[in-house]
Amino acid sequence: MIIDEGILLDPETRRVLVINEVGGKIWSLIDGRRTVAQIVDGILQEYEAPREQVEADVIAFLEQMMEYGLVSFKSR
Repeated sequence: MIIDEGILLDPETRRVLVINEVGGKIWSLIDGRRTVAQIVDGILQEYEAPREQVEADVIAFLEQMMEYGLVSFKSR
């Protein structure tokens, strides 16, 4: 069986988010050390898609996670 969805749970708000396979991969690459470009590169290693589309999808995912308060960006 192939599982193509994941679940994120914010224990503070008890919000549950269902993410697809690509969202799960993006989530697994968020470690506080990788840049957005490195996350995009990681997705491109797994999936065949134009870089511009992957970059747009990664940014959209990160923006949504920021809206939910699950990720934040730090300046250098």
